[in-house]
Amino acid sequence: VRIVATLEIGSDWRQEQKLMAAVLYNAIRDYHFGRSANRRGKRIAQEAETWMLSQDERWPFSFVAICAALNLDVGVVRAKVLGPAL
Repeated sequence: VRIVATLEIGSDWRQEQKLMAAVLYNAIRDYHFGRSANRRGKRIAQEAETWMLSQDERWPFSFVAICAALNLDVGVVRAKVLGPAL
């Protein structure tokens, strides 16, 4: 979650970028908190992990597209969020 917390959401960000940052934050939160939750939480965590590991660049709200729009290195974000899961 720290990775999103360190993003500087400035007034120069477009609304789409703010929404993308929120989507990324949500996925990171779902991944971290869902892993130690009940079965539903684990499923949500798995969905977040699958989304973060996807190489899809075509969908505007794919993990790769969001990282690009926010000037984040996909590999670095994956390593920091997923850590040993990679």
